[in-house]
Amino acid sequence: MELERANGQARGAIALPSRPQPIHSSGGRRWQPIRLVSNHFQVSLDKGVHIFTFYLSFEPLLESDSRNLRQILVENVRAELSADIGFFILTGNTIYGTQKPTFEKSSYRTQCEGTTYMMTLSLSREFTLGGGAEGNDGRTGAPNSTFKFLNVLIKSYLRQLNYFEFGSSSRYFNRREKEIIQDTNIVALKGFVTSFMNYRDGLFLKIDIASKILRTDTVLSQIRGMELDHSNGRREDVERLIRESLVGTTVLGLYGNYRYWRVDDVDFSKTCESYVFEEETEGPNKRTYNLLSYYRLKYGLEIQDHHQPLLIHRQTKGNRLCYLVPELCVATGVPEDMADKWKAKVANFCIRNPTDRMADIRKLTASLLSSPQAQKQYKNLGIDIKEEPITFEGKHLTLPTLLFGNGERMSSNLSNFKRPFYEDGGSFSWAIVHFRDFTPANLIKTFRNMSRMFGIDIEMPRLHNLGECFGRRSATDIEDVLLRRLEKQIEIVVIVLPGQIKSAYKSIKRICYLDLGLLSQVIMANTLHKKGYEPICSKLLQQIAAKRGSKLWIVERPIALPSKLMLVGANICNDKSEGGRVVIGFCATMDPTFSRYYSRVVFQKRSKEIIENVRILFKEAILEWFAQNRDIPEAIIFFRDGVTETQECTLLSLEVPQIFEAFADMASEYKPKLAVVVIDKRITQKFFATDQGTLINPPQGTLVDRIIVSKGYDFYMVSQDVKRGTATPTHYRIIYDNTDIPQEIMQELIYSQCYAYWNWSGSIRVPAPVQYANKLSLFVGQTLNEDPRKELRKKLYYL
Repeated sequence: MELERANGQARGAIALPSRPQPIHSSGGRRWQPIRLVSNHFQVSLDKGVHIFTFYLSFEPLLESDSRNLRQILVENVRAELSADIGFFILTGNTIYGTQKPTFEKSSYRTQCEGTTYMMTLSLSREFTLGGGAEGNDGRTGAPNSTFKFLNVLIKSYLRQLNYFEFGSSSRYFNRREKEIIQDTNIVALKGFVTSFMNYRDGLFLKIDIASKILRTDTVLSQIRGMELDHSNGRREDVERLIRESLVGTTVLGLYGNYRYWRVDDVDFSKTCESYVFEEETEGPNKRTYNLLSYYRLKYGLEIQDHHQPLLIHRQTKGNRLCYLVPELCVATGVPEDMADKWKAKVANFCIRNPTDRMADIRKLTASLLSSPQAQKQYKNLGIDIKEEPITFEGKHLTLPTLLFGNGERMSSNLSNFKRPFYEDGGSFSWAIVHFRDFTPANLIKTFRNMSRMFGIDIEMPRLHNLGECFGRRSATDIEDVLLRRLEKQIEIVVIVLPGQIKSAYKSIKRICYLDLGLLSQVIMANTLHKKGYEPICSKLLQQIAAKRGSKLWIVERPIALPSKLMLVGANICNDKSEGGRVVIGFCATMDPTFSRYYSRVVFQKRSKEIIENVRILFKEAILEWFAQNRDIPEAIIFFRDGVTETQECTLLSLEVPQIFEAFADMASEYKPKLAVVVIDKRITQKFFATDQGTLINPPQGTLVDRIIVSKGYDFYMVSQDVKRGTATPTHYRIIYDNTDIPQEIMQELIYSQCYAYWNWSGSIRVPAPVQYANKLSLFVGQTLNEDPRKELRKKLYYL
């Protein structure tokens, strides 16, 4: 269907909404100005400079990831190239030159390790630095060619400073700036991420620090270690454990361009010896390899273990399978089972406070700008980069007002959430399942004491003592109680697990939510003993109450919102049971206070970039709203998490039309207003406040909607009070909007909803509907791997 847009800039065939004009309320503004510093350095360009793009080819052909060999071959003929095309930069199979050539195509003979190569340079196009309209980015209006050139230029200077890029991540690390975490198999690298950005108010160079955590042992060592640890287990169980441990992780290939790969599955039926494939070249005479011969011929690597299983990466486009050799890969990130004290050491290396962070950024900026060679090249190219980071005025939003039971209101110092629930939900029947070495009396006593503080009524629980714990056999006893011995009137069951059978968590949840439709709460006994009953029971009681339908607190609605407004959050998460599948978490509010939810999950193939069933999900949510309210929403705000800027066009052209189709399914005349808000948490924009000349994190509620924003409708928000490290804002991009909700009200709504997530006493990084969807998709993807029973869709069972 055709989507209407007003005053937007073109992005493909679809225009994005423009930023609404500010409102002038007679009640006074809901924010105060705040002075901010950002990790951006202003850039100006001489638009008269011409750049020439050349395509580079070799005979014999080079592998696509032969970065080092390609650089060597080009370096061998640098003098000849410089004479022909002036100062030049190499990136992949492209060369940027600064001097107009006298040829359309030219060849150069070069050698490496006894092999002679013929290198051919073909002129492909010419563009003016900073000018021209071709290839514009729809959100910024910036020429793509200019940005590609500038980013390649800065990359070349970083290489001169001995920084190395893994894959094409735009993150650069210095091998000398690392820390080996003693008594672990972890090494931490320090580096930078850089990018030229074209915002509403001009061109900027963005620089931030980056860290990378790598294991020092290979993925094969991990696999063999797990096999050794479970040598007495059934082979299919061991393979399942290995698959669960690796699927969803990211590994680094120790060859070629050092690419990152996401592990989508593990294939135990193929080996380096048995897997045979043809090379990807044109023509009839294609060579056939197995992985042993391929890595020997292409990279000079001898694989030692010929019978290791293979890792599978599914490419998003075309669902093509790439097979990786565990022996040639290392895992990235901090292992889940790593001891807390070692995690703290890694965190100390990676986490930087604002002052130290900006000091490192300034140091790199000075290195990039100060060398005589760089200064000469900048001057010749007409590029001027300011030495000082930009400062500007942001906004500090007023804290929202939270409403609790007994008429209590909280609008300042939003920290004490141990207050009467807004709606208690009535008394409930529950049971405790435990073993002999756990005494439930302390748990019951603490729960009942806490219940008076929260203003709820708790009945005495039914108790099921399973006797002594005998490890895995006792997990079966828990299943027997749940399936056969639990009283029918029980609304929620609390299971206290000893440490030796913590692995029973998954089977317990699957029985409760797939077979019985029974709410459950699992407690680790050692956690209660270690951290104390009162703080743990306070949180547990809030979770239990939220699961069964109590409203712990609500957030006061901003003024001028549509009265019948539905908020929807959606997120995509990997399904750890099946590498080629993802889980969609979809959560929609069902009442005017945005505190009652309808939660759904659906599964789909990973290769899809959109939510295929979004039409069905919206239709179900609207029908559920009608069932609960005898009315239908007049406006919907759809918060879509996990979408990159490059996927926005796909979302607009495929998902948004499905939403309108869902509206039409209800009735031809049903046309509610709609806003689609894309949320991006993985950003490197940073903002700092100052305190007597010292950089500090901005206070919660800091908003940036000018200078460092696009020409479309977007803004950044810091919604949490960050005490350690540096605050990372969340980027909100409104890519469709016909609601007529003013920008200030939309921002106020989003900020207030960051306080509406009942699993955290305070503010979170994203609005509550999104966080519930994140929690739902993660829980189902890691634990259930199936759609729970229908009666749970109106419960927050996944908290």
